[in-house]
Amino acid sequence: MTVVQPSGDVPGTRADVLGPPPPAVGRDEIVGRLERARVLMAEQGLDALFLTDRDNYYYFTGHRSAQYEHKMRPMGIVLPLVGDPAAVVYSRDVAAVTRATGWGSVRSYVD
Repeated sequence: MTVVQPSGDVPGTRADVLGPPPPAVGRDEIVGRLERARVLMAEQGLDALFLTDRDNYYYFTGHRSAQYEHKMRPMGIVLPLVGDPAAVVYSRDVAAVTRATGWGSVRSYVD
């Protein structure tokens, strides 16, 4: 029997030893995307965006997740006009999303 650690990584595997792979998009690019979105939000009078689409999620986090293949595992981002973004992701993706974005508010769930 294999015991899965709280991080979702199996002991002794590459992910357990090395951590999540580096993000495909740099953090500076993510910050620029957020800033451009906020300019457009202000122009349209929007206080926040709630993003759940796979492509929008990737665009604003730089993180690709296999969880989008499982409709029972939704993930999303709240992008406020002012303040820090927040993400809700499947538990296995917390470390990768935090590493990619640097956001302090990455919440998780398990099914």
